[in-house]
Order: sequence, then C-alpha cells, then structure tokens
Amino acid sequence: MLLSATPLQWEPLDEPGAGGRMDAIHVSPHDARRVLLGGDMLGIGRSTDGGDAWMPTSGLLSWEVGDFTSHPDRPNEVWAGTLSGPHRSIDGGQTWEPRRAGMPAPRFGEFTAPVETILYDLGSTARSRLLAFTGDHRDFSGNTTNQGRVYLSRNGGESWTLASTVVDGGNIVDAAYAGGSHEYLWTAVRDHGIYLSSNDGKAGTWTRRSSGLPTLGSGVHLSGVVAHPDRLGTAFATVAVDQGDQRLRTDPARADAGGVYRTTDRGRSWQKVEGGGSSSYWPSSFQHLDIGRDGATLYAVNDSWSSPRGVYKSADGGSGWQHVLSAANASGRMSEATPFGPGDTVDQWWVEIDPNDDDRVYTAGTHSALRSTDGGATWDDVTSDSAGGGLFRGTGYGGWVATNAQWNPYRPSVLVAQGLDSGHAMIADGDGSAWRVRQSGLPSYGGGQDVAFGGDGQTLFVGLGQQGFSERQVARSLDGGVSWSDLSVPAAVENAMVGSIHADPSDGNAVWAVMGGSLYRSDNALADPASVAWTRLDRFNGETVRDIEAAPNTGDDFFVATDGGVWKTTNGRDFAALGGPAGGEASALAVDPTDPAVVWAAVNNSFWGDFGVWRLDSGSGGGWQRMFTGDRGAAAWVRDLAVDPSDPQRVALVTNQNPFSGVSLATGVWLTEDGGQSWSQQNEGLRVLRGSTINFSPAGDRIAVGLNGGGFATASLPPATPQSFIGRSIRIQALNDGEYVTRTGGGAGPLQSTAASAGDAEVFEVVDAGDGFVALRASNGKYVAADLSNGRNGTLYADRTSVRGWEKFELVPSGPGRFGLLANANNRLVASESDGNQPLKARTDPGSLGAWEAFTLEIV
Repeated sequence: MLLSATPLQWEPLDEPGAGGRMDAIHVSPHDARRVLLGGDMLGIGRSTDGGDAWMPTSGLLSWEVGDFTSHPDRPNEVWAGTLSGPHRSIDGGQTWEPRRAGMPAPRFGEFTAPVETILYDLGSTARSRLLAFTGDHRDFSGNTTNQGRVYLSRNGGESWTLASTVVDGGNIVDAAYAGGSHEYLWTAVRDHGIYLSSNDGKAGTWTRRSSGLPTLGSGVHLSGVVAHPDRLGTAFATVAVDQGDQRLRTDPARADAGGVYRTTDRGRSWQKVEGGGSSSYWPSSFQHLDIGRDGATLYAVNDSWSSPRGVYKSADGGSGWQHVLSAANASGRMSEATPFGPGDTVDQWWVEIDPNDDDRVYTAGTHSALRSTDGGATWDDVTSDSAGGGLFRGTGYGGWVATNAQWNPYRPSVLVAQGLDSGHAMIADGDGSAWRVRQSGLPSYGGGQDVAFGGDGQTLFVGLGQQGFSERQVARSLDGGVSWSDLSVPAAVENAMVGSIHADPSDGNAVWAVMGGSLYRSDNALADPASVAWTRLDRFNGETVRDIEAAPNTGDDFFVATDGGVWKTTNGRDFAALGGPAGGEASALAVDPTDPAVVWAAVNNSFWGDFGVWRLDSGSGGGWQRMFTGDRGAAAWVRDLAVDPSDPQRVALVTNQNPFSGVSLATGVWLTEDGGQSWSQQNEGLRVLRGSTINFSPAGDRIAVGLNGGGFATASLPPATPQSFIGRSIRIQALNDGEYVTRTGGGAGPLQSTAASAGDAEVFEVVDAGDGFVALRASNGKYVAADLSNGRNGTLYADRTSVRGWEKFELVPSGPGRFGLLANANNRLVASESDGNQPLKARTDPGSLGAWEAFTLEIV
C-alpha cells in the first residue's frame, strides 16, 4: 500500500520533441529570458531562461492557442488569444484567467469567441484600450463561429463590445498596427484578403487591399501580415498553399502562389518577394513571418512538404533572401543531433524575432522548437537535449497527443510512451532521463496506440495507426524495442488502426489485437513477420471492440470492452457477456492486479447513457456498481483508468473531451483511495487537462498520465509509513505465495497465509500500541499475539482481549508497499513458510528480512 497524503505533484516525463503543432512563440519585450510557447491544442509553456527549460501553466478554458501580446509597460502582464476567447496573465504567463465578458457566451461543441490576437492601442496613454480580432490561424473552421470581428475594450480587457466586422464569418489570422501609427490597422482574412482600417478598426473603415496577391480559396490562403515598425505604407503578407491538393496539378499558377509578398503603398499593390521554390504537388507554403526592430531583418517559415521547407531570412527589408535552415543544411547548422532527424526537425509553422535582439530568433513546428542566437547561422533544439549514445531527453514542453504510457512489467524500469503522428514506441528508463525514439523498422508517421509485453521482458508488440494514417498496424520487437518488424495482417483490415493489443506472457505466439474495431487472435506471432496469421473472433454481436485488458502475468484470461458492454474469456477464444456500460464513444477497462476477477470500466462521451465508471466482481455473482458519479460533468468524459497494483483501493482515472468546445469539459486526473467511494482531482503541474491514458508503475510507487496535446507527466506516490496504517482496517498478503493471512479453525486456530481471496476473517484493524508499536485487532474483536506459551514458540493467534507485550509489533519497511512484522515478544520477524501452509510464526532474525517475512498491507 502506498499513500498520497498530500496532493500529487505532476512533473514532465521529459520525452523528447513535442509531437504537436507548436505555432505561437512570444518573447517578452521586457526580459528576453521570458518566452511563451503555444500550440494548436497544446496549451502554453513558459520559460524563464530563454527556452532552455519549460514549465507548465494553468487557467485556460481550453488549450487552442493563437498569438500573444505583452503589456507595453507592465512586464508581468501578457495576453493570449485562444479559441476560448482572450486570456490575461498578470504573473508572466504562469496562470491565466479568461476575459471574455461581452463576447458571445460559450456553447457546447462550438468556439463562439475565437480570438487570434489582442492589440494594445498605443495611442491610449492609460493603455486601457485593447482590440481583439476573432479568427484562428490553425483554421478550426468547422466549429468556430463569430469570426471576422473586432472587439473593443476600454477598461483593460475587463469587458468588450463589438467594434466592427471586417468580413462576416471571415477568419482573421493576423492583425497589426501599421508602422508609426495607432490608427491604421492591417488584418489578414484567410480566404478573403488583406484589409486596412484608417480609423482604429471602427465600423465602416475597413477596405480590401489585395491587388497583386493571388486568388484566395481552393487551397490557397493568407496566413499572416506584419507591419514595418516605422513605415506606414510598408507591410508583408504570407500565403500558404495546401499540400497535395489535387486541384493544384491542373493550375500551375495557384501551385506557385505560396510565398512572401510586400507592399510599400498601404496595400494598393503587392509584389511577391520570395517564393521558396515549388512543385505542383508539394508547393511552397509560407505560414508565418516576423520583422525585426531595424525594419530590415525578416524571417519567414515555409512548411512545404518538399525541399523548399524551412526558415528564410532577409537582411535588406525583403528584397533578397537566404534559406538559412533547411533539411539539406540542418545537419551542419544544428548545434547537436535532434531526435527526429533533419527532415522532421525542419518543419516550421511559426517564427519569432526577439524584440530585444534581432539576431536572436525562435521557430517552431510539429516536432521541435528551435533557437538561433547568431542571426540564423546556427540553431539548437529548445524542446530536446541530447543524452548521448543516440538518446534524448525533453526540456519540459511535451506536446504529444498521447495514446499510451506503460511500464514493462517484466523490466519495471522501462517505460514505453506512444502518441499520434511520430509517437511510436518511445522507450526510456522509468525516470524519463533518456529516451530512444525512431527505432529501426517503425514508420516515420501514423501514430502508436498500445503496447503488449512478452514474459521475457524483451518481446514487445505495438499497435499502430491513427485516423487517416495507418500504413502499418502491428510491429514486433525481440530486443526490448531497439529494432522492429512489421507483422502481416488480414487483408480485410489493412490500413486499419490497431486500438488495443494483448500478449500472453507465457506463450509469446499468442497475441490478440483490436483491428478496425474487431478482435483478432494470432497463434504464431513469433513466426517470420510475413507468415504471422490472424483469426477474427466474431463473438460480440457485431459491436465495435474498444479495449482488451488483463491482470499482470495473465494470458488467455482477460476482458474485452465493446460498444455493447463488457465480455470475459478464460481461454482467449470463447467469451461470455457480462453486461455493463454500453453506448459510449470509447470504453476503457482496468483489471484489479490483486484479483483478476474484478474489472473496472469507463464510458466516455455518454452523458445521457451509462456514463462514468463502473466496477464488477465477476467471480462473486454480483452486478455492476457505478463508482464515479459525484461530478456528472466529469464522469461523462472518463477516457482511461488504472488500478494500483500495490493497493486495489486506489484507482486513478483521466478525462478527455476533444477540441471543438469553447470551455473544455475535460477535468484532468481523479484519484480514489477508498475503492471509489470518494474522489479527488489531482492536476497540480498539468498544462493540459485532456488525457487519454493513465497507468501505475508495477510497484505502485509512480503514476504516469498521457495528455492530448500535453505530452506525458509522472508523479511519485510517497511510500507508506507505519503511522499511515494506524486506525485503518487492512488485509495482509504474504509475498512468498500471494495469499492473504487468515484466522484458521473458525477463528480459534493460528494465523496462516492460505486465503486466495479476502473476506471478514482476513481483515485486521491497526491500533496504536505506543512507542512505535502497533497491535492488530482481528474482526472477532481479539488481538493478534506472538504466543510464547505452552510450546507455541511465537505462533500468531488472534485470541487476546488486551494489548500487552506479546500483542505488540513493529512494522519494518521491506520495499514499495511491503513490510515485515517484528514481534515485540521475542524480537523476531514473522515468517510465512512452506507456501503459507504452516502457521505464521515469529522466528526469523531481524537482519534477515526476505520474501517469507515480507507482507503487503492493503487498506480496506
């Protein structure tokens, strides 16, 4: 038993890279060491050392981030545009509060106040006049409303009123005051054009200024606009082009539209000043641009899927450009190796020049955020560090959309983490100090979903794929995850995602996998990869299969979750329906590691149905019990759950509601320590509260959670002390045979560890006996004694009515969740010998605490 008397404190697992689209960076104009990093659903990371390390932030209504703006005079005040409206921080970005009063009210399934950016009107001496522009440069257009608007605040953002509409329903992806002006305003409206206001964004003052820009729409979009810092008429715009759009093959002019455009006459005409090179299928696609204080230094990022991608720099105001970072030159310009290689490291969506130093620049994309301190000549990765030997560690800003985090039960120091996109089988020692990524034989893209472990600790199976990208499905490693082979799968499910996978630890050939919503079994999973065969187990009345879960060290005895309920098998082929939760979006299971007959089940996105968390003891004949109902809003969004292997009374769950709602209904991690009777939120240190996976370590001393856009985090569970158990009822489980200590002979006989399950005779109350000793009171009301009379020689009986010397014991820690019982009667340790078939006896020297003398104490 491990206790969490204090709230969990989550820390990043420091997996390398980000894994999600980082597309907002902000360097404080007051202090170059303070940097904010945001993403399309990644929340906000905060650095106070120029990007060397990142810390989590809190307070966002949802985690889809636009652009940042610092208060011109107050160093600690900063604004973030988000799809949930404007948020303000007054502590440098550590905590955030929504400030959307006067904007449309939140509605389920919509972003009703999608703010891309907030600008201070520098003509307001009190700095109390702000403008907020509605849109989203990531273009979550299917769920956003009220775009194309400008909102005005006259009281420092406390409340807002609608000032004007640039284009009704148009997506404002960027806005900026014209150089040297606090009246002229530029906006870039994604599929409509550049608009200029000559009167501070007031209604009726917007005019379209797009002559010379390409025709927008049909795969061609505006992605940004920036103003020259001093010249009123000069501005730059970036144009992005959808990659692989078939329409571009027959329209070369549109395929060549991507690039950087410049105007010097207040937008009356625009000229293309950089195109980056192009092709009809992988055209240039410039996503963002920034300009330095000198007005001459510009950086732009091109996210083409071909050779033109990377970072471009101009030192002469946009007339001439250099490709300062590309896949071709990254190896020579990166200060050290990167986890994902040059091709994916150079995958940029955003660029930001330090307003304090034009030679210091940051850029970020879908794998890494990079920094240059010498004007783009060299770069270093601020989201990963090399750990030597081809291993890497993260720096605190994990942006992976996590799917799986699991310790290897047969090599407990090894942790496997997986996520979408490039997140296949990232493997680390349990402390996360060094990770292996991009193992040989795994695809470069397409996501990882689940992992199963062979009993030898070296055999691993991973289920791969994600919606739209499932080039591989099942991969196998025989060397602990260093190299992998792609296993053949049935033609009927080629390119289908593998959502869950389970392996028999005693028979490496027996593997079960959920492919395309059906359950398949292989009986030759260790054969030549091309010869591996699968059989579809059509046992579930046509219901979609979601999850497979088994107790540790269990092979063909496991549970299956479907949209129609839960099923159980004891032979891996035949299944019995257990009823239970049905009708949810995604069911998840967790099996009690101490009692494989007990299963917990969760239903996600089922507010009106069998929502929440349920528990069933399939061996008792009882029915399902709902265990998490106190907060229905949270209970309806449970995504995954886990049972502590050291204490089945401790269960953790994580909630998830995917993006597309202005106030996320995900509430993070919840924990119970009394078998589900009461729950507490445990979110301290989490940047994002959407999660998809949660697991305990095999010893129960740590817990890991995977977040949707927040990467992976871990928390330590402090070990129990003898004082932790005083006043609690416990069960005592012998380490040597796994059986529970029980009173024999109807309560009159000696104590033995012979009970396979725990009932009334196996429960003891821990009583404070003073001076560091405890007494054990059995459920018959009698105290346990190490009896030295009548030839009993220290045998334990529960037959004393009071506590004196023989009834006192000292709890001696012997490992995570385990203790020895040192008898005060003879200063000997209690031992459970001969597989528990002999009475418990205080007979072992105190210095020889081994497996026979170790017991797990489970709080009832």
